[in-house]
Amino acid sequence: MKKISLIIIIFFFGMHLYGQNMVAQYDVKREVMGAPKELNVPPVNLTCYYYKKANRVISFLKADYLKDYPGGVFYIKESSSIGHSFTLYRDTIQAISYFDLDSMILRTHTEGGLEENDNRWFYYDEDYRQWQKLDETASIQGMQCHRAILKADNGTPMAEIWYNPEIEMPVGMRNLINVPGLIVKATYFGTHETFTLKSFSTTSDIPDEVFWPKEFNYPFKKYRDLKRKK
Repeated sequence: MKKISLIIIIFFFGMHLYGQNMVAQYDVKREVMGAPKELNVPPVNLTCYYYKKANRVISFLKADYLKDYPGGVFYIKESSSIGHSFTLYRDTIQAISYFDLDSMILRTHTEGGLEENDNRWFYYDEDYRQWQKLDETASIQGMQCHRAILKADNGTPMAEIWYNPEIEMPVGMRNLINVPGLIVKATYFGTHETFTLKSFSTTSDIPDEVFWPKEFNYPFKKYRDLKRKK
């Protein structure tokens, strides 16, 4: 198992990091949508970047697979007469989500949206959805991790995480709210993505411009707020 790089600047073990800065990177594997299972099409590679500075959090994916498929299309030959082509998102930066933890505002930029510049913003409740914490533990990357599942209102599983409850992480990647601890491994069912923590650190040197990428320079549309049902 690959050993994780942890550069944690804290004064004592188990200190809560909610008010501190945080930088994390994840290796991401995304299944290719529409690929027949019998072809055993390998997943494409991305990297997730996560930054927290005081009350601001931003995360996004970088499409590493575009190095191999710069046009966003790849072809697999099934036989001498049958082949399959698959179209991938061509945005280098994808799935941007920004949280303001004080004003409770979420901003998102979605790749491949119906509109050219699909920027949205919402107010959200911190407890918009509740994680189902399971009585399962596992040692992952040298950390004792717990398992939790997030479900939609109709009971459909949305995400599964293995998390370290000793390190606080108020929100996660891909708009995950009310996260119960540092995400070490995650599966996001809607996008068929698996995240594995690659590196993690606390730092005071995060440039402010990280929290307003160029994709945010286009207008935002207000969408329905994410409010917990009473």
